[in-house]
Amino acid sequence: MTKLFRPAIPIQVEENPDGTPAGFLYRGSLSRVKQICSHWRIKEGWWRNEIEREYFQLETPKFACMIYQDLLSSGWYLQRIHD
Repeated sequence: MTKLFRPAIPIQVEENPDGTPAGFLYRGSLSRVKQICSHWRIKEGWWRNEIEREYFQLETPKFACMIYQDLLSSGWYLQRIHD
């Protein structure tokens, strides 16, 4: 089952030296990143509210998920969980 969060949930992310996620806090517990399956950037909306994000499709020991970093505010967000 997939859970899509709209709006996305703000999370705290522990980063590797290269800026990729190493783990994140979700529901009070730390989820370690087991594998980054894919990674991409989007930049759009110059005519409206600008969006610039870096997305990561991840695997943790308990679930797969999609998180992103808002590159304009530096905040991290949980967008989707795949059970």
